[in-house]
Amino acid sequence: MENRSDSLGILESQLFDAKVKKKLMPTIPPVDAAYSASSYGWRIDPFKRHARHARGSGFPRGYRDPRFAARVAW
Repeated sequence: MENRSDSLGILESQLFDAKVKKKLMPTIPPVDAAYSASSYGWRIDPFKRHARHARGSGFPRGYRDPRFAARVAW
């Protein structure tokens, strides 16, 4: 019985974590852009030149646009 209780506690914790992550996931793009310049997931790191998992998306910006990235997505 104790083993089952431990397992249910772990499952409940995992479900709670998944629920929190789902609420934190953005549902709209942060800028008005016609397309995404780079996507979430695996892509070539522009600095180290090998495949890495990116935790963010890139959006194009106009020439002399004053907006910058809020944080590095790598």
